Amino acid sequence: MAEKIIAVAGPTASGKTALAVRLAKAVGGEVVSNDSMQIYRGMVIGTAAPVCGEMMGVPHHMIGCIEPSADFSCVDYAAAVRPIVSDIIGRGHIPVFCGGTGLYLDSVLNSDFSDSGKDEALRASLSEFARNNGARPPCRN
Repeated sequence: MAEKIIAVAGPTASGKTALAVRLAKAVGGEVVSNDSMQIYRGMVIGTAAPVCGEMMGVPHHMIGCIEPSADFSCVDYAAAVRPIVSDIIGRGHIPVFCGGTGLYLDSVLNSDFSDSGKDEALRASLSEFARNNGARPPCRN
């Protein structure tokens, strides 16, 4: 991606959304969420997804658009966001990415990020290991 974007990243509750909205208003931008949980429908409170008043009239994308039961990876995120970003840029606006999921942002910015497929046998093996041994390794001091 050679176009100019703005990215606001950082830890939970650090004011990313407010800053992204102010920046978008200042530069004629639109906010694109790169939060791995805010994409899910019906999780406004648990994810601190912005509500209308916080958006201050700035268009927001990728918030509450996926069913919580759906499989959704960073590869899916990149495929969904690239056309949105192209549309924003095509209308002369600047995409302002906002969120704490750096892998989602990387999936959009790095054109070589691709879907390598699922290894169901490995998943089954690791799930069985977790069932038999616990999901976390023992603490070693």
